[in-house]
Amino acid sequence: MAKIGRLIKHSGERYLAGFRLFAAAYERGKEIYDRSYESKVPDSILCDPGADLRVLGIGSGSGGIDCVILKKLLQRHNSVYNRVIEPSEDMIKQYKALVWEDRSLSAVKFDWRQQTAEQYFQTNENTFNLIHAIRVLYNVEDHDATLRNMWEQLADGGYMMVAMQSDKSDMGKLWYKLWDEFGQGDRLKTELRTSGDVRQWLDMRGISYVTSVNAMNMNVTECFQDNSKEGNTRVSTMGPGVLLKLCCLMMLLTAELPTQVTANTFCTVDQANGWRTAQLALVDVNSLLGIVSDPDAERARINAEADAAVAALEAEAAFSQQPNVCTGETTCPCTESYSEQYETNCGIFGTGWAACTAYRTSYRETTCPKTTYFCCSGYEYTQSRCIRICTDPLCNSHLCDNDQCPGCVHDYGTYNGKPARAYDASGMNCYQRCSWRSDSNLCFPGTCERIGSCSCTSGFSGSSCTTIDSTPTFTHWLGKLHDNSGGTADLDQNNQEVWTNKIPTRLDFEWFLSYTRPNPDFHSYIRAFKVGIMESKVSCSQKRNTYQVVTGGTINCDMALSNSNPPLDSAIQCTNDQATSLNIIHGDEIEVEISAKLGGYFTYHDFDTGQNHNRYFTDGPYQRAASGAKWMYDSTTPTHSGTFAQMLDVGDPFTKQVEHQGMLC
Repeated sequence: MAKIGRLIKHSGERYLAGFRLFAAAYERGKEIYDRSYESKVPDSILCDPGADLRVLGIGSGSGGIDCVILKKLLQRHNSVYNRVIEPSEDMIKQYKALVWEDRSLSAVKFDWRQQTAEQYFQTNENTFNLIHAIRVLYNVEDHDATLRNMWEQLADGGYMMVAMQSDKSDMGKLWYKLWDEFGQGDRLKTELRTSGDVRQWLDMRGISYVTSVNAMNMNVTECFQDNSKEGNTRVSTMGPGVLLKLCCLMMLLTAELPTQVTANTFCTVDQANGWRTAQLALVDVNSLLGIVSDPDAERARINAEADAAVAALEAEAAFSQQPNVCTGETTCPCTESYSEQYETNCGIFGTGWAACTAYRTSYRETTCPKTTYFCCSGYEYTQSRCIRICTDPLCNSHLCDNDQCPGCVHDYGTYNGKPARAYDASGMNCYQRCSWRSDSNLCFPGTCERIGSCSCTSGFSGSSCTTIDSTPTFTHWLGKLHDNSGGTADLDQNNQEVWTNKIPTRLDFEWFLSYTRPNPDFHSYIRAFKVGIMESKVSCSQKRNTYQVVTGGTINCDMALSNSNPPLDSAIQCTNDQATSLNIIHGDEIEVEISAKLGGYFTYHDFDTGQNHNRYFTDGPYQRAASGAKWMYDSTTPTHSGTFAQMLDVGDPFTKQVEHQGMLC
């Protein structure tokens, strides 16, 4: 067999002329044919946030189909980078002119490369989100290598789109028939390649794909015109370059037969069912021509495709009634009637030599407007409906079904039946809760749902409830002043001012305190709560002339008290004594005051890091007891009964003040 096709490489002008005639022969028109690819472009393609959607076109030609694809992509993506691989300089010029006239493509960054696919893939290893090769795989040197290179440069989540002659179409079957009759060697080394070869390549590698078929009717009349330059040129460009008149003859037998179509081609259910009827009527004809080998299987295929088309159209109709669905406009092929003028014989019963002009009703393919349905902006199609895209970055989901964020970040479920999360989801938004996080509020001990609603437990205050307001209670206290003789002078609640002539050698105190710790409800992030009496002491001072402080000191509780280890018992007892020697004179006073305060901490768990931390409370105020209680020193000689003279004999004219040196406490 002659080597198939090298027009695009060795005779560019002839290829361009043939391509234009080839496109013009479509009854639907090239522009309408190009627009049919709009429905094949995925509605949404994954790409890195903020990055351009990257598109690679192999053999883009004059750009008609590329522009349709790019406009569809711009409906969902802000910017597109489009690399064009096209060996023809003239085609690239036409492409650039098309882009220059169409300002709707201003958001596309074009990168034109005048190269063949083989030249391009030798030096480039970039990745793209969409790679397409529209009716170009007939002309590449190595069919498998080109598909492999395209697949390797496809980014994760990307799409590869290939358009070729369908192996199930009449033309595709004709190609296989020609090869069976005349072919030698490997068919894939020629241009007789079809969509079946692409499917086989994908199936061998376990790659999933979807297929669709576009209907094309071609006027082949010129193929039979002897010495027709247009017919000969068109034959050179129809898929395989040298179909000869035999191809045209076989096409004549099938030119009026509808080609296979899918749901994307139909505007209405009636059209799909009409196609079913026409296709079923042709099964026997195609069987006689040898195009169909199994009529029953062919009928099953036709019914399956028609059923799928009807189901798709009915699903589209149902989808259009759902909420959050917006509409657009497109076109689809349809048939219209028109009055056709033709020549006929005049005379009785149409006999005679005279020619007359007559008119008849004929039908032709055209395009009809079609409403398209898609999810409105801010919604995404999934689960057969349009679901709202979440707008709050704190929402831990891409989609917000029923306008409800399903959950927020930093959500760890529950702990002991309490919510272990930093945010509450309400509607489309996430609202901050009191939590363990540094930008939130621990609010303990207290109650709190959302931040700003913290209510402290009684006895605590502050924005986070970490200030202690409560104080302990003194239930009993006793102070004893000892001298060398073993005697004592006692102070207590009932005797807070005591005169004594005993010179103190030791002060002995005993006092009792109580504090009932609250039992607050623990949040999910609280692990421990320790609050109690952290400090208690007796302060004593020796005063002279009422206000002059001679000396002073402190006697601490004998228990080890601190804010890191407060006693958790409700009542404690403190005892302590202190040896002392005082410089004391008549009239001196020893004042005492007992004080105590609360302190402590709580432990909270950081769910983000899995670690526990202690938070200390601000100490509570001092509670005081025995304030103003005092021993008053009297060193005068007591009076006694006797004779009058003895009573008048008072000795020296002045009372002697006895001083005793020393320190208090």
